[in-house]
Amino acid sequence: MKAYVLVFVLCLGSTSEVLSRYSLPAIDERMVLLLDSKEVKVDEKGSILTVTKAGRDFQIDRFWLQHYVWSDGLCVGITASDPKSSATRILQVQAALKKKSGSPLLVEIIRLSKTKEYRVSYIQLFDQEAEFNRYSGNKAKHGSIKLGLASQPKDSWDLLAKLKGMTSNSLAKLKKTKPQ
Repeated sequence: MKAYVLVFVLCLGSTSEVLSRYSLPAIDERMVLLLDSKEVKVDEKGSILTVTKAGRDFQIDRFWLQHYVWSDGLCVGITASDPKSSATRILQVQAALKKKSGSPLLVEIIRLSKTKEYRVSYIQLFDQEAEFNRYSGNKAKHGSIKLGLASQPKDSWDLLAKLKGMTSNSLAKLKKTKPQ
């Protein structure tokens, strides 16, 4: 009888939903940039982001981007055509850049611990009002990055001004560092 119960429990455990966990590597440095679409290029493969003002190319890290877009996709698997995939986000950005959209891009560039290489972990067309509402109202901030602002913005225009200040500081720092 014990053997039947054991087999039943093992079968039940093997057919239940699989829960996966992942841990992200530590970040030594994080920079948030709000870039005009004229200052950015994404290669055809969607793997390299060029920031012309910094005179630098950065690899787009699809794992990190997927973590921000829809982290469950890392655990359960996701196809490139899924609207919640990092590939779809990159295609949206590429399409906006081809149309010469006036929307700026919100980009996060990180440097992982024990590395000297900077990489893009987040890229999104910037909607000033939506981002302000997300930042000020949604405590979970799902689907976006933590902006790391020193103080709460009063309105969407204040958010825009703070992001532009962060961008100029980050661009100056990137210009000083040597590409890897």
